[in-house]
Amino acid sequence: MLSAFDLDFFDGGRRRRTALGAGWDVRFEDVPPVRGFRWNKGDRSFPGWYYAVTTGGHVGYESWLERDRLILLDFAPDMVGIASQPFWLHWRNANKRRRHAPDYFVRLADGRARVVDVRAADQVDERTAQAFTATEQACSAVGWEFLHLGLPDPVFMANLRWLARYRHPRCGRETDVAERLAEVFRQPRQLRAGAEEAGDVLRILPVLFHLLWTGALRADLDGSLLGGGTVVHASDGTADGLELEGRGRSLLLRPRPGTRNEGCQMPKLSRPAALVVGERVRFAGQVRAVVAVSARAVTLTDEGGSPREVPLVVLLGEKDFEVLNSPVRIPVPPVSLLEALPERVREKALWWEGHILEVLHGLGPDADADARPRPEYDPARHSLTARERAKAAELTAAGSRVSVSTVGNFRRRYQAEGLLGLADRRPVPKRPRFGMVDNAVAEAMRQAIKEGEDDSTRTGTYIIWRTSEILREQGERAIKLPSQATLYRLLTKLSQGNPTSATARNRRSRAHGAKAPFGQWTVFAPGEVVQIDSTPLDVLVRLDDGVVSKVELTGMIDVATRTVTAALLRPTTKAVDASVLLARTVTPELMRPGWVDALRMSRSVLPYRRLLDIDDRLEHAAAKPVIVPEMIVCDHGKAFVSRNFRASCRFLDVSRMSLPRSARGRGSRSRREWDLQPRRSERND
Repeated sequence: MLSAFDLDFFDGGRRRRTALGAGWDVRFEDVPPVRGFRWNKGDRSFPGWYYAVTTGGHVGYESWLERDRLILLDFAPDMVGIASQPFWLHWRNANKRRRHAPDYFVRLADGRARVVDVRAADQVDERTAQAFTATEQACSAVGWEFLHLGLPDPVFMANLRWLARYRHPRCGRETDVAERLAEVFRQPRQLRAGAEEAGDVLRILPVLFHLLWTGALRADLDGSLLGGGTVVHASDGTADGLELEGRGRSLLLRPRPGTRNEGCQMPKLSRPAALVVGERVRFAGQVRAVVAVSARAVTLTDEGGSPREVPLVVLLGEKDFEVLNSPVRIPVPPVSLLEALPERVREKALWWEGHILEVLHGLGPDADADARPRPEYDPARHSLTARERAKAAELTAAGSRVSVSTVGNFRRRYQAEGLLGLADRRPVPKRPRFGMVDNAVAEAMRQAIKEGEDDSTRTGTYIIWRTSEILREQGERAIKLPSQATLYRLLTKLSQGNPTSATARNRRSRAHGAKAPFGQWTVFAPGEVVQIDSTPLDVLVRLDDGVVSKVELTGMIDVATRTVTAALLRPTTKAVDASVLLARTVTPELMRPGWVDALRMSRSVLPYRRLLDIDDRLEHAAAKPVIVPEMIVCDHGKAFVSRNFRASCRFLDVSRMSLPRSARGRGSRSRREWDLQPRRSERND
């Protein structure tokens, strides 16, 4: 088995190829990527560089799905090394040469090695599955673990993306604040209330989120989105025989190595059982509600008196202990889709949500904290089907004729799609994507384009002819093909992002490369995404040396707030100017050296006596917020891909994503491949 595979990687800056048995002991967590991360015009995937606190450097990714999985790897406490695209794995399959570059190689704290491939389940075709199988066989031969990861839990991932903005060590430098937070959250309490008790909220929250990222504090990250009402508590150890896995308010129970129930393979791990506040459990012959959760004890309600604190070991050791109902994880709805619906449709969806939540949990969304479920909706007494029958009878008696199957359908749609699944989408006008072209013609052309992915480049005339042949083979003789011009326009739409006229290597790379599961990029917080770019100004200015010339305006804009964080004018933008711009963004104006003197109007040729006095203009300067970038998006301008600017981003722990400049017509550089590092034109074959 060892002789059937070869490894191809970079060693000391040089390309090296060796047998798997001779190269398995290389520290692949330290090697550079074997190929670049390319972006092509029209692609839905966005490559970039993510700053990982695990490695203290930038790690590349090819899509947002890979970025999310990279955040999860960076969040895991047992990871000590991460490398992207570490090597090419070569082998032969049916007398054909094959190769595959795994997405990540990670090193665990105990010395184990793990190879990770990231691909959504619906994007794994036969060729990709064969590559994953061969990679798993190679990993098994040398004692590595292999893991194929798909889409993560949307709620947990949304919370982790937020906490990742506070992963940098600079967010936890205020040790006095961290100590106060550890003392405040020694007993579980709500996030907002605890932050206000600890001091100034604007100063406390970044440290609090950093402690949640590091695991010093815990909260329920997979039950609901983080908010002011999220219960947070300090992490202070483990219970006998059990480890506390994860970093949320939930107690995720996993056997320690060497205990029973150990031995399940990594690809087959399932979500462990959880105890969260608001859960109902059976203990000592009674059904009780969980009031608070800590690392060593759980506080339960008692019908006969005050809440009772039960040690975790005692609770789990009880014979009749049982978690009666687990909260249903509702996916995060796509942003702005509900806003496209009429007001009455949104109100109807919210009305249905209240009833569906009562069916699922026994209580509506507006129920009080101490409210109890109505008898017919109590999950401890009745099954889900019985609760659906009760809801159908209630709504029918109230004047809305609803069947049991209708309630069940709405419940399943709500669990799968969230609030959007309850909305009636019929009022939204649906415009045909391809105009008057029959769907069968579009599907036939898609098949003709896909057939040519691994073949030599085909012309548009051939694809149109092949489309008609596919329709004839399918027996669609009654369908009349539109005009040649319409078919060429249809071909342009269907081949967007994967042009059929591109070279065979580029076309195969796009067809078999990483796919992004997301359709939009939503920015919520200041600094999450900052854009930087330069543009020439069509004006003449007098420079310091007296020469009259044109200048370039270079600026940084925060996407979330539409704020120009910094800008400068230069005759030509240099690498140092981009770094100066970044420094101005993270430095308050009053702290910049010589800033006040530079603004004195007496140094200008303008009629400054007619303008405001310097004191009036500086009155609110200190109130201007400082936005620290989390990710900088730029094009391939020389100043932005320079070593100087990249070193500045590394120094400030800022992730960077580089996209191509705007298109300049057919055959322009927009159709070329763009690398985020020195190009190595190799992709999976």
